[in-house]
Amino acid sequence: MRKEIAYFTSFYSYSFTRGLPDVLRARAWPRITRFEDRWGWIVTSVVPRFRMFDGDPRSIDASLRRIVADARIYASMPCMLPPAGETG
Repeated sequence: MRKEIAYFTSFYSYSFTRGLPDVLRARAWPRITRFEDRWGWIVTSVVPRFRMFDGDPRSIDASLRRIVADARIYASMPCMLPPAGETG
C-alpha cells in the first residue's frame, strides 16, 4: 500500500500547492471539469506518475492480480431480484 501511494495524485491538492499560481491568476475556484484548470495537473502530476508506474512491472502485476481477485469475488455473488412487492 505504501508503494501505491507514490502513484496517487489529487487535483485539488495539486491546485492549492504547485498549481496555486494558476489559481491565483485565474481568480476562480479550480474545477476539474474546466480544461484549463485540469491540464497543468495532468501534465505535471498525472503523466509523471503514470510513467513511473508503467516502468514498474511488479506494481502493474500486483494491481492486475488484485483486480482479478476482486472480480472473482463479485462474480461468485448471485444476482438476486428484490422480494415481491419491494421497489428500488
